[in-house]
Amino acid sequence: MPTIGGELVSLKLKKLIERLGTDCQFIPAVITSTNTGEINESFFVMNVLNLAPCLDMEKSEYRPLIKSLPDGPIKLLSIKYVPNSLKGHHIVRMKEYTGNIIVDELFIKACKEEKIKGVMFVKEGSTQRPEFVEM
Repeated sequence: MPTIGGELVSLKLKKLIERLGTDCQFIPAVITSTNTGEINESFFVMNVLNLAPCLDMEKSEYRPLIKSLPDGPIKLLSIKYVPNSLKGHHIVRMKEYTGNIIVDELFIKACKEEKIKGVMFVKEGSTQRPEFVEM
């Protein structure tokens, strides 16, 4: 979901995430229309609290974001995950690249069953030409 700052989620998605028993923090958001002044309070900023090392550094392609800092932040070119690295969690923030949120198959299945709109799940592989999970 294109937002500035945290991940903006609907009340429906928030309830699904809470039902799955994930460690996320939800902060109420107030959205005001600049055209009409209408206020919508049914969205939340989601903060994923679990941090897990799940990037397979040998099979993934990446490069330093800043050439002079080879051990600093990275730019991901192709992503491969370590199998079973979520360790029972359904949603985690990737330790190696905290901007990425990783979910398991149960999470994706639950979103499909609940007909959650506005979310896109990217498959493993190229970040330059990503493939998306069919919703």
